[in-house]
Amino acid sequence: MLQQAEARLRQAGDEAELAFCLNRRGIVARKTGRYTEARQQHEQALAIARSLAEPGLTAESCNHLGTAFYFLGIYADAEAGYREALDLYNALGDTQGAGRCVLNLANIADRTGDFDAARNLYEQSRAMSESVGDRWGVAAALNNLGNVLLARQEYRQARQMYSESLAIKRDLGHQEGVAASLDNLGRAAFGLGELSEARKLRQASLDIRREIDDAWGIANCLVGLGDVALATGRLDEAESDLREALQTAVAIDVPLLVEAALVGWAELVSRKGDSERALGILGTVLAHGGKDKLTHTKAMRLRDEIAASSDADAARRAEAAAQTADLPYLAAAILGESQPTGGEG
Repeated sequence: MLQQAEARLRQAGDEAELAFCLNRRGIVARKTGRYTEARQQHEQALAIARSLAEPGLTAESCNHLGTAFYFLGIYADAEAGYREALDLYNALGDTQGAGRCVLNLANIADRTGDFDAARNLYEQSRAMSESVGDRWGVAAALNNLGNVLLARQEYRQARQMYSESLAIKRDLGHQEGVAASLDNLGRAAFGLGELSEARKLRQASLDIRREIDDAWGIANCLVGLGDVALATGRLDEAESDLREALQTAVAIDVPLLVEAALVGWAELVSRKGDSERALGILGTVLAHGGKDKLTHTKAMRLRDEIAASSDADAARRAEAAAQTADLPYLAAAILGESQPTGGEG
């Protein structure tokens, strides 16, 4: 329908409505995992908005373009888009729009490990959203405050934030948001050692994400389910979940999800007895990754644990191999295997 609308608007020469339509098309592309296409749609919308000197439309386009860059892992460009949008929304007196931009800036701080800055920005966004009755903005801020608490291993406090966020999202009927909160509640349960509950919550999130075709969320949930399966010794299940997670992450070209799936795969390979291969995978992630602070930290911890019980020569060979590979090559090699190296699947 949006494609039909775009064609008619171009024919009619209605530039403002065309930019609005392009932004909607970009959102649909982003929510179904087509991030490069989303970036292109929002860039077109932004160019039109600038040509019309429409500050509100420019702010909206900058914010959406920033989010496309965010999911592509291009954080500097994402931040630039969010900050320009924030300045425009502030000049317009649009507190709701400004609050959403502050939330997005907090997301970058969270991903890159600046948790103090992220927490302050989330609190600021929450207050701004509350002041104008933006319940979705409040729910998003609560959810993401939970992420900061989770990163600090304050699992019970994180669970409380996620639960409050989930209640609002369910009341709003926001399925994508409900799925995110369920997944995060699963992360909190995992941190508390409640593995059965973690599996149930993350599976519930995955079911919703499959229903709404949320490719990013599908990959993220599968990584989490792989972690649960590894923790409970179900290696066949872990292999299935992590393979699909990696396939999905590669298909939508999201480096941070590729890294997360590879770290899970390294743990699987190690559990199957091939420590050298696991160290090679982790070395490649650490040498060529770094899109997500928590994934990077997990990779370092796992590498140190495996190296401590491995042969020194094997560790050196793995380190050398990591320097000659990159993430796309490694992912392609893994996906070409019938099962992980090192034992029966």
